[in-house]
Amino acid sequence: SVTVSKRDYQDAYSAYMDITSESFTLSSKRSTLQYGLSSGTDTSFNNDYDAAKDAVEAMRQENKELSELRAVKVGDGKKQYETFNTKLEKYLDFADDVIVSLKDMRGASVTCDKAGDTLGDNVVAGINDCLAALKKIGDTPNKDIQAYVTKMTTETERLLTLSKQMATITDPYGSQYDQYKSIRDQIYDVQDNLRDASTDFNSNFEKSIKNVDPEKASDEFEKFLAEKM
Repeated sequence: SVTVSKRDYQDAYSAYMDITSESFTLSSKRSTLQYGLSSGTDTSFNNDYDAAKDAVEAMRQENKELSELRAVKVGDGKKQYETFNTKLEKYLDFADDVIVSLKDMRGASVTCDKAGDTLGDNVVAGINDCLAALKKIGDTPNKDIQAYVTKMTTETERLLTLSKQMATITDPYGSQYDQYKSIRDQIYDVQDNLRDASTDFNSNFEKSIKNVDPEKASDEFEKFLAEKM
C-alpha cells in the first residue's frame, strides 16, 4: 500500500492554498463585473473580464496539479479530495458561465442606462436602442442572467410602445388628459417592473452563488490536510 508522508500532506496543502488565493481574485473580479455592468470604460470592463477568465483557468490548472499528488490518491485523502473536487468543478463551471453572461450583458447595460437619461424627443430613440441591444444578447449560459434579460426585454418592449403613444399626445393637461394619465400610469407600472426585475435578479443570483459555493467542502478538506501535516 502507498504510504503518505507529512511532506506529501504539506505539498497538497500548499497546492490547495494556491487554489484558495486564486479564488479570492475570481470572486472579487466577478463582483466588479456584476456591479460595474453599466459603469466604467469598456477597457476596464474587458480587463476585469480577462482577469476573471484567467482566474478560472488558473484554478483549474492548480486543481489538476493537486489531483496528481500522493496525499489525495489514497485512503481518506482521496475521499476528502473527491468531495472537494466535485464541488470545485461545479463552482468553476458556474463561474465560467457567469463571466460569459456578464460580458454578454455589458453592451445592453450601458445602452439601457444611457436611455434612462434621455429626455424629450430622444426618449423613443433611446428606448429603441436599449431594446435592440437587449435582443442582441440572445441565449446566454447563466440562467439567472437569461431570465433577467428576458424580463427586461418584455418590459422594454412595453415601454417603447407606451413612449411612442405618449409622443403623440399634444394636449396632456387639456382634452387629452385621460389618455395622457392612462399612458403615464402604465409607464410607471413598467418602470416598477424593471426595478423589481433588477432586485429579483440580484437576489436570485446571490442565492445561486451560495448554492454552488464550495466553501464548506473547502474548509473540511483544508482541516483534514492541516491535521495530517
